[in-house]
Amino acid sequence: MLTNAEASAVYDCLKDDIRKAYLKSESPIARDFRQWKRFSVSPYPAEAHGTRYLLNYANPVAAPNYQKYEDLDNMPIGSVVVKEGFVQQHDGRNGVGPLFIMEKKRQGALADSGGWHYSMIMPSGMVRMDQGLQKFCNDCHVRADDDDFMMFMPDEFRVSAK
Repeated sequence: MLTNAEASAVYDCLKDDIRKAYLKSESPIARDFRQWKRFSVSPYPAEAHGTRYLLNYANPVAAPNYQKYEDLDNMPIGSVVVKEGFVQQHDGRNGVGPLFIMEKKRQGALADSGGWHYSMIMPSGMVRMDQGLQKFCNDCHVRADDDDFMMFMPDEFRVSAK
């Protein structure tokens, strides 16, 4: 596992490649998310997302509630939370990882997921939002239904609410 300084250094080396990969999708989210508030102080290891180091961002609709972490109320419709990052291979090489996206749709749109819709932008630019992905993501996020299906990074990586 990388130290915080090592993970930050890897991200700094890869951040332009990460951005270029996501922009291949032509998604407005991929274009804009780095202008949103970032909630992680450095890339953190995310066990639920494989051998990836992630940074969390929330759009202006989501940010006021997201910064409350486990004390949040339900996230408003139009909230978008993304996790960008890199993958560390077993041989120590690092590469671009997918962009994980959660979008809060109208209530009832996805009843079993609290209204959340999941998608991923792959390093190739391909966008995944198929039913298999919805089920895979929701099967994990449903464990956090008391927190509006939000699963947060470890405390030591969180930007404090200001």
